[in-house]
Amino acid sequence: MSDIKRRSKRLKAEFTFKHWREQGENETLAFCGCHLTHIQQKECLMKVKPITLANGDQEDRELKRALLGRLQWPATQSAPHLRASVSLLCGEVSQAKVSTAQQANKLLRFSTNNPDTGLKITQLFRVPGWILCPSHAL
Repeated sequence: MSDIKRRSKRLKAEFTFKHWREQGENETLAFCGCHLTHIQQKECLMKVKPITLANGDQEDRELKRALLGRLQWPATQSAPHLRASVSLLCGEVSQAKVSTAQQANKLLRFSTNNPDTGLKITQLFRVPGWILCPSHAL
């Protein structure tokens, strides 16, 4: 038995994940909407709609919260260039003004104009058989 197969068998015995999947040489692994060779969430970002402002009531605040919530997932998982802006705007939601909505829409426009920007995962080690174990909270 090869060294890689022996190590893989030991890992599978130690960590009883529900699913184990081996990635082929030129295969892209997908996890929670991310492609794990170049992590980006283009499909997720392109579905987000901007806020249309009406009269500044509670409903507008909920729209701002919803937009920022939709941007928060990519910002924390695959778009560090959005992280600070999303975080700062989330802090303004409780006292949100029209300018907060305008900034949120501007951030959405920036993210949808640059949907292919993301994180690139390169080979971590020069030995074959490394394992990437992504997870998320349920």
